[in-house]
Amino acid sequence: MNDNKDKKPSEVVAEVNRVVIPKSCPFCGGTSVFTSEGSTFRWWVARCNECGAQAGEVRRQTLGDGTNEEWDEAARIEAIEAWNERKG
Repeated sequence: MNDNKDKKPSEVVAEVNRVVIPKSCPFCGGTSVFTSEGSTFRWWVARCNECGAQAGEVRRQTLGDGTNEEWDEAARIEAIEAWNERKG
């Protein structure tokens, strides 16, 4: 997980401008994957829209340089990266 608290605002924006494409669901093969807040506003998660499978939650930055929109987008990217990790 990336920790944006030690980054300059320009580094956070550069990270936000990355494009990460979610892989298909490893359980149902679905390609409709979305991100949303997890158990609280500090956590984000990627989920399959077809079967409901989800990856582990990632922490969203809540303090420091950057804007809420930048922090949300960085968390979305991290959630998709967590979704794309395949173990085994």
